[in-house]
Amino acid sequence: MGAHGVEQSEALKFLDKFNAAYAEGNDHFFDAFRKDANIFALSVPDRISSVDEYRAGFGENFSGRRRSSEVVDPQVLPAGPDSALVTYYHRVKTDTVSANNRVTLLLTRDGNQLKISHLHASPVGSPTISGVSKLEHFAILEERVATALGTVGTPK
Repeated sequence: MGAHGVEQSEALKFLDKFNAAYAEGNDHFFDAFRKDANIFALSVPDRISSVDEYRAGFGENFSGRRRSSEVVDPQVLPAGPDSALVTYYHRVKTDTVSANNRVTLLLTRDGNQLKISHLHASPVGSPTISGVSKLEHFAILEERVATALGTVGTPK
């Protein structure tokens, strides 16, 4: 890209830091967003219209809770002189729940740094719990999946 464009290496470096903060349950995760970011989270049917709204709904189940978080096959596309579109598959694992998601980020330059202007996350299949083998365990599975959705990335 040009002098002010978002280079692929810059976008991927941003994604690495963003993912590390997510995996650690570090509140700096929220610093990656513009204040007026639009967010389509996994279990909320409506658009979230600010990072403050996102933090209010998601922060309690997020902060200080570690999770395994793997970014798979990230792709960076130019989206203008000061922005980039980043897409990737996201594998998230807590103690008992695994979820596979698709994520799209619109990164825009805010001064000298990149920020997320838009995040859209959607599930690939359903979250699973390891070790569930009997039919009567599915009620427990549904409870844990509901709990996990709050833990791995969605506001109430």
